[in-house]
Amino acid sequence: MDTKEQALEILSLQPYGVMGTVAQTKPYARIMTFIHDENLKLYTIAPEHSTILRQLESKPFTHILYGYKDSDDDVFLEIEGHVDITDDDVKKDEILQTFNHIHHNTFNDEHNVLLCVTPVRMRIMHTTQNEPRDVIIH
Repeated sequence: MDTKEQALEILSLQPYGVMGTVAQTKPYARIMTFIHDENLKLYTIAPEHSTILRQLESKPFTHILYGYKDSDDDVFLEIEGHVDITDDDVKKDEILQTFNHIHHNTFNDEHNVLLCVTPVRMRIMHTTQNEPRDVIIH
């Protein structure tokens, strides 16, 4: 299995990742729910007046840890990405429908924005070789 296929498999195992941002000189992290596409882009939503959006306005980059679970097979992804606000209504609806049961209707279509994370660098961590493997993104 090549690295892109392995990354897609990891992304398919669970919908959660820890997304980091920076405001001024301080780091912030939060657990976010994501969907992804075959090009390894991640999509999530955030309330339109949220702290995360204010942080991304000044520094539109993120670092995400995705897929770690405490088990013998603790392979996960480390993703560095550029974040954009996008107007893809299909993806936005997919996220709202997919995670409605998780967020118990706290998100609604009128008061949130869709974020698209385009990976700049992605690595598979804790492989059987114990060395990170770079994922070929393009």
